[in-house]
Amino acid sequence: MRGRRLPADARGVKTPQAQPLHAGANRERILAYEDAHRGGDLRHRVYFMVRGADVFAGFKAAGVYTGFGDEWVRVGGVKFAADGSASERTMRMSTPYVGTNDYGILTMTQKEIFESVEDAHRHDFQVGVHANGDVAIDMVLKAYEHVLGRWPAPDRRHRIEHCSLVTDDLLRPSLWCRSSSCRPLRLRARCRRWSRQWS
Repeated sequence: MRGRRLPADARGVKTPQAQPLHAGANRERILAYEDAHRGGDLRHRVYFMVRGADVFAGFKAAGVYTGFGDEWVRVGGVKFAADGSASERTMRMSTPYVGTNDYGILTMTQKEIFESVEDAHRHDFQVGVHANGDVAIDMVLKAYEHVLGRWPAPDRRHRIEHCSLVTDDLLRPSLWCRSSSCRPLRLRARCRRWSRQWS
């Protein structure tokens, strides 16, 4: 990363979601950010999302949680993935893809989502779960509703990453207060592709 000017920095963006290189920060990414910061080569602020069971376990064991760090490199949330992607026709939906009996895939069960979200929440981590399809989004919302109901933390702001297919029945208060993340630079291309897939 040394000496490299990232696209976000070139556009004057100072607070990318710590995903200019990867959707979740593993050990190597975190060390690269820290090395760049110490060397004076980091030109944008980093709020990274931890990804990987070993890294997350290490952070928990060390008592590190969301907010740890300084103004340049800071621990954000922990990231999980509940389903596939919209562009690859693998996100989990309540209706099948046009012309098929394929509803997409889940990469976590409801029980696994509940357990992962509860563990992270109770260790004072913000949580970001990749959920594209309406079925996966609903599963994640149920987990967020559960943990915030039992262990309130109004400022935690758990996230839904991508949140692509939002149906009317998902428009409930637990979604309104969520921070969702999409990729605006890809939105136009996605819309064209989705119109072909779902029309």
